[in-house]
Amino acid sequence: MNLPFFSTPKEKMAWVLTALSILAIFNFAAPALLVRFLILIVFMLVAEFILWKIRGISVFRPTAGAVSTLIIFLLADPSAPLAHLFLAVTVAVVTKQILRPK
Repeated sequence: MNLPFFSTPKEKMAWVLTALSILAIFNFAAPALLVRFLILIVFMLVAEFILWKIRGISVFRPTAGAVSTLIIFLLADPSAPLAHLFLAVTVAVVTKQILRPK
């Protein structure tokens, strides 16, 4: 069975990490974690979009950026400043875009 959003191992990992993130948010019962999760995902999408426009490449599913962002979210200290997480996500997304061939 090949579902459209589960076609590659990277996409499967993104879904598993998303499920783990949601479970962590509910486990700690912290609404601030949900807000942090959503802010990081939106920030990653905006950074990807900006880099797509700068590089002039076609838009694709940002699964690698999502996986990186979700790993950063899961490993980050909940009391860490959001600016530190933005920096980590920015470095991950920029590095991924630089290493990706055109």
